[in-house]
Amino acid sequence: MGADQLMPEAFSEVSAVSETRGHWSVAKSAGRVTIRYWFLIAFACLGGVMLGDHLKDLSQKSMDSKSDDQHPIEVSVDYVFGNYYDLKVSSYRIFAEKKVADGGGLAVVDESRVLLTTGDGASYIVGLDEASIQLEPIAIEPPLDVDSYRKHNPNAASKWYRVTDILLEKGQGSEHLLYVAATHWDRERDCYTLRLSEAKINLDNTATANWAVRYRTDPCLKTRLKNETGGRMAFLDNGSILVSVGNFGVDKRVLKGGPDYPYGKVVELERGEWKTKIFTSGHRNPQGLLVDGGEIWETEHGPHGGDELNLLKYSTDYGWPRESYGTDYGKKTFKYNVLTGDHSRTKRPIYAWIPSIAVSNLVRIHGNAFPA
Repeated sequence: MGADQLMPEAFSEVSAVSETRGHWSVAKSAGRVTIRYWFLIAFACLGGVMLGDHLKDLSQKSMDSKSDDQHPIEVSVDYVFGNYYDLKVSSYRIFAEKKVADGGGLAVVDESRVLLTTGDGASYIVGLDEASIQLEPIAIEPPLDVDSYRKHNPNAASKWYRVTDILLEKGQGSEHLLYVAATHWDRERDCYTLRLSEAKINLDNTATANWAVRYRTDPCLKTRLKNETGGRMAFLDNGSILVSVGNFGVDKRVLKGGPDYPYGKVVELERGEWKTKIFTSGHRNPQGLLVDGGEIWETEHGPHGGDELNLLKYSTDYGWPRESYGTDYGKKTFKYNVLTGDHSRTKRPIYAWIPSIAVSNLVRIHGNAFPA
């Protein structure tokens, strides 16, 4: 079953904020019928492909909206041709200069505002309306020591030291709980973890945010930081938080680490006492999490080929690094598989992309504008 079969209800407009090659963009995708509701289906993080062929239509042009440094926001129009519907996609580049870190996250505040935190840790309120897009810097600063890290690691890949996601629990008025997942460098031990931090924020007075670290992976890894960090979050129906933890490129340590070793896992965090348990295992670089109607969907990067769409079930092993439909880079085989392409010992994905599409997050679109 392909991902495009997961749409009993479809959509006519998708509004989203995404990062493409270091530039944050706000995109609105309009279909050919009346707008009803909007929701997400799947993003590819390289090139912004939404499970379909991509055709450039118009060159970039400027519009009247202004960004944080008051440069004209650029807009480009593309077309995405899918199996069921063709979409017209308008993308708005809201930053004049490329950000150093990839990643970041966004959370919907209300119908006209989105909270955006870049991979570098800068936060903004993105105002959306029919005529314009506005970018307002705010003083929420996640606990990410970017400057110190880059100073002491000048030869490291700084784009991977980053905020990986944000999650907003709406409260009363302008007061909310904000969760941020990010890679963390322990300067004294020179090693890496994935951390989840929590703060009560007031969007009318963002300087009051006080952060508390609620979860960190253990052990702290002495390794070269790669992009296989995971770090996506989602609320479960019981109020707990799921956070995906990549394998950080330490496959052999994952194999030897045992069932409680947190890397290559999806971890459930019970808020309040902040108890943790391993929810699922066998993940390489889990980039997407979606809790929808009692189902939990996950997307992840495979190696050379083998990106996956998984339907998560508690205490299930999804294969990595023992099994994958992908291969080692530059080879036709996978070193941990006796038979290349075999996935019989662990849970198979619902769908695997071969070759890889560099899949990112996924969402589901609710509405009846597009008939199933």
